[in-house]
Amino acid sequence: HFSDPEFISESYHEPLDVAYYLAKCRPVRAFHHVFTGCETGIRGSLHTIEELPNVQTLKRLVLSHAEANRLNRIAITVALNNLLDVSVIASCVCFLDWCGLDTEVLRVDVQAARRILNHKLKLAGLNGLTDESSNIATADETQERFKLLNRIRTEVVDTFLNHSDQDEQTVDPHDLVTSDMSQLSRKSNSIKVTLKLLEEATWEMDPSGSNTFPDNLTSVTFDSPWHVVALFCRVHHLPRSLTLLHELARGDF
Repeated sequence: HFSDPEFISESYHEPLDVAYYLAKCRPVRAFHHVFTGCETGIRGSLHTIEELPNVQTLKRLVLSHAEANRLNRIAITVALNNLLDVSVIASCVCFLDWCGLDTEVLRVDVQAARRILNHKLKLAGLNGLTDESSNIATADETQERFKLLNRIRTEVVDTFLNHSDQDEQTVDPHDLVTSDMSQLSRKSNSIKVTLKLLEEATWEMDPSGSNTFPDNLTSVTFDSPWHVVALFCRVHHLPRSLTLLHELARGDF
């Protein structure tokens, strides 16, 4: 029988972690994994919220700064590696929210990454994320198109992962040694490159700027494609995009 101690002693155990559950669209199980202290490297404490009569004592998860950064990193990595699967992305957002962590950076980065990916796919002749021509392509053409899509997707994902941990901590530049300053500079350049790609993708969506100021409004509204650019600058603590300011000026700002 497979429960025999001899078999168990020689068996291979592969523990399931938060990343696995998120990739399988099981955010509740991922949160339970953290809440019960099963996730490696996460030892969040449980604090009592309140005690109600005839009701089980309510608890909330309290994470250290390092633990919060680790869970953020896991969720962002899973979401970016599943850019085309909105269910996985939604699972990652729910998971962070249940852990009491901010979800704005993840949501903005995913939206920006999808826009850049869509732009790059169009430049490669794949007609964006919904390539209907693949339905009538031959097997060889479909395979080549799939390889090209994966290569472009990997490039976009790597670009975002390179700077996804930039905002994990704020460091005084006077306290940094030369190697730390060099690393910080590389991260800053990475985010600026990503911003440039996002600006190009947004410009391709609205080259005339006609959607920037609907109903004669003189600001970037929520239904404007440039709203994502403004959010990206804010969540990554970047100066306002010069291209965005140019669009504002075109609208008689």
